[in-house]
Formats: sequence, structure tokens, C-alpha cells
Amino acid sequence: MCSRIFLAFFVSAIASAERCDSPPQISQFVRGLPETENARRAAIQSRLASQPDDFWMNRLFLDNAIYERRAVREQYRKRFEEHPDSIDDYYLYGRSLVGSDTQEALRIYSAILARDPDYPWVHYSQLLVFRSSAFRDRVKLEASFEALTRVCPSWTEPYRYLTSMDEDAASRAAARLRGIITRSTDPVDARLYPLLWQTELRVRPKSEQDAEKQRIAEDLRRLRELDADHALIANGARLIGDAQLAKEMTPPPKPTPQLELRTFDSLYPFPKQDDPPEKRRAYAQAQLRIATKANLAVSG
Repeated sequence: MCSRIFLAFFVSAIASAERCDSPPQISQFVRGLPETENARRAAIQSRLASQPDDFWMNRLFLDNAIYERRAVREQYRKRFEEHPDSIDDYYLYGRSLVGSDTQEALRIYSAILARDPDYPWVHYSQLLVFRSSAFRDRVKLEASFEALTRVCPSWTEPYRYLTSMDEDAASRAAARLRGIITRSTDPVDARLYPLLWQTELRVRPKSEQDAEKQRIAEDLRRLRELDADHALIANGARLIGDAQLAKEMTPPPKPTPQLELRTFDSLYPFPKQDDPPEKRRAYAQAQLRIATKANLAVSG
């Protein structure tokens, strides 16, 4: 009896998992990545050096660049030649070509989809390709989006391409996205609210704009209760014209050396030629203090 219960639980867990669900250690690693592009790329490369055969790390590495150098492309070509039956290695080689030989990448993608029409990473990469100016194709982009969100219905990354869809497709996708992020407790998913709001306002007729703004206001109330990111709330407030909330949620600017010096200039006007020496000396001393505080050298 216990074995049957365990088996049922195991099968249920498999059924609920999606093909785009990364392993827990990868998800944790992604959450800790730096915000800046160069630092993010360096962190991924460092981790990849210790896990060169990990598909998820290789996919993450390639997805964090638009174009790969020849040495990287050769590395993935050799990797595929050593494992010609691996669909994952075939994909990684194709992905490495995007930006340098995108036409060949699309040929590889077509061959992969002939073997596995639901292979999610090809569809994800094609969103980027079919949005680009050189290969722009809204019909193909929306087809890949539909396939990807069907295979991985809880994954929110594909929804970043909402702005590239026509109004009908964007409206349907936005409705699904609203359901996902409303139920989600992941702060990363909450970052998609501005995109959702902009899309909903774009696809709604003028007669329904006020109702849409009211719905956004309700979102903002809920986000405030959850103590969500204030910049996110300020963004939504500006979108619906709530200047008071936008001001309340916008933090004061952080002091910078340039700001310190501008403040100094407004408080201490430059001495005139006929000012007494004491005033000129006081100005110089104040200037030295602010320059030292700002860690800047003040010229002349």
C-alpha cells in the first residue's frame, strides 16, 4: 500500500514538472547573479568552468550574449560532433551561431523541431531571432510563443516578448500572464507587472481605459501590502497618472560626487574680485571640504 502511495506521489510530481523548470541549484545560482551585464557574464563563465558538461549552465551562458566569438562557436561545434545523437548539444551549437550565422542556426533549429516539435529552447531562441530586424517575422514569433507557453505554461520569460505581438495575440497572452503573476509569490515574476500594464493598456479600447487603470490601481494596492519594490509601484503609479503615489514611492536620489558639487555651487557662489580675503578664504576652505568628501580633485 505504502509503495503504491509513493509511486502515485512520484508520478504526480513528474506530471507537474515542466520542461523549462531548471534544477534547484541552477535557480538558486541565477537568483544570486549580479545585475550588470559584464559581471553577470563573468559569474556564469566562472561557474561553467567547473561544470563544463552541465546543459543548464551552457544554455545560461549562451542566452546571456547576443553574439559569440569564433572560439566559442568552435567549442560547441566540436561538442556536437562528439555527441551527434544529442539533441541538447545540437541545440547548443545552433544557439552559439545566432548573431554570426543565424541562417544556419535556423536550419539547425528546424532539424531539431522535426525530431521534437516541443523542444522548448529552440522556440525560446526563435523569439529572439524573429524579433530581430534582420529576421523579423511576427507570425513565426507568435507560433514559437504559443508552443513554448503550452509546453512550459508557468514560465514567465517568454512574456517579455509581448511587445512584439499583434493586439489579438498580445491580449490573450497578457490574460495568461496576469493569472500567473497574480498567483506567484516569486519577486522575479512581479518585475513583469510594468510590461503587463503597458500591454493591457495597449490592447484595450479607449472606452475601457479607465477600467484598466482601476485594475492597475488595485494591483498597486496589493503590491504595497506585499511591500513590493517601490520603484515597481512608482512605475505603475506614473502609468495611471497617480502623481502622489509615484512621489511617495520614488526614493530620494543617492548622493553622488557630482550632486555634492552641484549642491555646493548653489550654496556657495564663487567669490567676486572685490570680496574681502576672509570671504575668499572661507570659500576655498568649504570647497576643499566638499571635494574631500566627494573624493574628487577640484581644479583651479
